[in-house]
Amino acid sequence: MLVQELQEKVESGEDRSFHTTLGQISVAPDATHLEVTGTFEGDSEVSHSDFPLDELAESSIARFLDINRTYLHRCPPDLKTANINHWLNINRDSEVVFETNRGAITSVHQEGLLVVPVQSTSRVITNVFDPNDEIVGIRRDDRLFQVDIKVANSSIDVPNPDRIEGRPEVGDITHGGVRLLTHPQDAIAPTVTTYLHRIWCSNGCAEDYAANSIRLRGHTVDEVLAEMETAARRVLGGLDEKLEEYAAMAATPVPGTPSDFIFQIATERGVGSRVLRRLMERATQLPENASLYDVQQIFTELANEGGFAASTQLQLVGGEMAFDTAAITHRCSSCERVL
Repeated sequence: MLVQELQEKVESGEDRSFHTTLGQISVAPDATHLEVTGTFEGDSEVSHSDFPLDELAESSIARFLDINRTYLHRCPPDLKTANINHWLNINRDSEVVFETNRGAITSVHQEGLLVVPVQSTSRVITNVFDPNDEIVGIRRDDRLFQVDIKVANSSIDVPNPDRIEGRPEVGDITHGGVRLLTHPQDAIAPTVTTYLHRIWCSNGCAEDYAANSIRLRGHTVDEVLAEMETAARRVLGGLDEKLEEYAAMAATPVPGTPSDFIFQIATERGVGSRVLRRLMERATQLPENASLYDVQQIFTELANEGGFAASTQLQLVGGEMAFDTAAITHRCSSCERVL
């Protein structure tokens, strides 16, 4: 998807906020949809609307009402309807906002809670990026909205003069980009950080989240959105430098053996045993003259194959290798401990 396509969706008004109270919501007897009375953002007239009770809506409602989602998903329709309607009635006076897209619920949050709606994040993207920049990854569920954008005019070709096995001899191109991460249902700080996207294996790495989060406390939603735009432009302005740091890994030796280094890095960062085992299997395929770049690709390529949490963890480790190279490689070559 191109940014231009996202812009068209934003301008079409497919994303809208719906304001109501829990007492004005009820689940249909067959648990297929919600029957709701309230108002859409910007409208003065009261609307009587039906929203599909699909998997995302069910998970969002369950989280908001503090109902176990696994239990609710297993309930037959009549029991599911009774459960949700019971807790809606118990909390009937609570004000709530549905974030919707094409008439379907994408998130549910308390009225007045400082959250960044999906449509607002989308507007930040269309305000900052070129229409021809490519959105290479989107994750949207009841907890988060994450967008990875590959910038068309920002790239670097990592050379391979020694013909390292596993890498193309020419044309190993990686594009600079930006990752935006928000939490449409929770008051959690959004993140705007560097994201690099390698074309060869469609794998990516991202810079540390903690250092690139946007503060919520003491700010309005509009101020947070303005800061997100500023942060995105700041990341765009630094992409050339980040790409140079990334490419420099190809000339950076690994302290000790690649397999020992991979094991120690993964262990220090709490990588799960199953993922660690797969990392070590791939480590045996590395050539003797493998660089830090080759090791980093082991992590980021595996990120394409795992679940979201494991994938994110591996991409962040890859970003740490690229952007904090000196610290991560300053180790004893025998025991791989940090010096």
